[in-house]
Amino acid sequence: MVGRRFLTESGGDIESIVIQGEEYHHLVHVMRAGLEMDIEAVNGRGEWFRARITRITSSRVEARITERIEESRPEARLILAPSILKKRPMDLLIEKLCELGVDEIRPLRFDRTDADFSEKTLQRWHRVALQTLKVNRRLWVTRVHPPISLNQLIANPPEGATRFFLDIQGSVGRITSTSIPAICVVGPPGDFSQKEHAALEEAGFTPWNINSGVLRSETATVAAAALMGHALVSPTP
Repeated sequence: MVGRRFLTESGGDIESIVIQGEEYHHLVHVMRAGLEMDIEAVNGRGEWFRARITRITSSRVEARITERIEESRPEARLILAPSILKKRPMDLLIEKLCELGVDEIRPLRFDRTDADFSEKTLQRWHRVALQTLKVNRRLWVTRVHPPISLNQLIANPPEGATRFFLDIQGSVGRITSTSIPAICVVGPPGDFSQKEHAALEEAGFTPWNINSGVLRSETATVAAAALMGHALVSPTP
């Protein structure tokens, strides 16, 4: 079973980890885990564990740690600031951005944003982000911030990040490693208003065209994240 990751809330100076909730159900009832089996777990806070199951109850699995890796949170390099979308496309967008290794997601409200938000929404996004750690093999969960307005982002942008926003009329080009860390703003369905477009340019955001045709907001955001991520693994020309 080693190699398949599970999520745990455990962490810090401990000798054993605990698996509960949905992860418990999958481990015990789907994977048929038993005593003395080895598992891998990650907590999203920079800690990875290999552990051997020592106890199984009706609601939790306890496992003794046999190996661990700890990693300090890396500096944010890839930051996406998309419009809030409806529940289904937004959940999928969060999932794909996290799989791609985006460090921060800063959802925005625009004049044409047409989606609801609550504290439960943010909690759901965080759960979606945590689940991707079982796929992308990272140790730190992507930070998903509460939504803010575009004006709030412009007033307090990520320090030191190169600024872009997607615009079909913008310059065509690719982001290189010299542009990282970077933040990219993606507008809502219906695009930015003229006022928002002007505000972005005035704030030093460069219009960036990544496709010859119009893309859905979620498609455009994922494509931008992939292109930005490519700059991290390709040599500077």
